[in-house]
Amino acid sequence: MRKLAIGVALSSTVLATPALARDGAWYVGGEFGAMIVEDVEVDVGTVDDALVIDYEYGYDGAGFVGYDLGGFRVEAEVAYKKADADEVQTSIALPGDGPNFTEVRDVDGSTSALSFMINGMLDFGDDDLSGFIGGGVGIARVKFNNQRVFANQAA
Repeated sequence: MRKLAIGVALSSTVLATPALARDGAWYVGGEFGAMIVEDVEVDVGTVDDALVIDYEYGYDGAGFVGYDLGGFRVEAEVAYKKADADEVQTSIALPGDGPNFTEVRDVDGSTSALSFMINGMLDFGDDDLSGFIGGGVGIARVKFNNQRVFANQAA
C-alpha cells in the first residue's frame, strides 16, 4: 500500500506540471506513475464472464514530443503499461477439475500494452485560467504474457 501511495503522489506531481509549449516551438515531455487495472472478463461460449482475471497494481509510463502552432498543438506519444495477474474467478470447470471446482484461484502472468498516438489539441484561455480540448488516433499492442491457473508438469 505504501508503494501505491508513493506512486500516486509522484504521478500526480507529473500531471500537475504544465507542458512547456510556446507558440512556434517544439516541446518534449514524459510521465510515469502507478495504475489500478480493471478486471478482464472473458466469455466462453454462451457463458458470460466465465473467467474474470483480477490484477495487482501496475505501472504506466509515456513520452511525447510536439509542436505548438499557436492556438493548436500537434504531438506524437508512445506509452507502455504493465500489470501482473493476481487471481482468476471461474464459473465453469477448467480441464482436470471434474465436477468439484473452486471459484477463485491464484494465477501467474502479466498483461502489457505498448501504444502509439498522434494527438491534436486546441488551447484556450489566458494566463490566469487556461485549458485545452484534444483528440487523437493511435494503435496499441496488448499482450497477455504466460497467464496460467496451473502449471503443467514436464514428463
